[in-house]
Amino acid sequence: MTAAKAVVRDGAPELVAAVETGEVAVTAAAEVAKLPEEVQAQVIAEGPHVTRHAPSRVSPGGVTHSHRGG
Repeated sequence: MTAAKAVVRDGAPELVAAVETGEVAVTAAAEVAKLPEEVQAQVIAEGPHVTRHAPSRVSPGGVTHSHRGG
């Protein structure tokens, strides 16, 4: 399955909208789309800089807030 199809199929509405506006890259969004929908919404709310690193920054309680640069 392509990254775009994964985002459309599994992505929260906020994630899909962020891809459509160019705020988030499709490949990054496809990784975020693997997360639970409520966590996806948290990731998008944090901003596009978080989206690139979201899968490695998500714990069972939500998005962690380490600021290791990047």
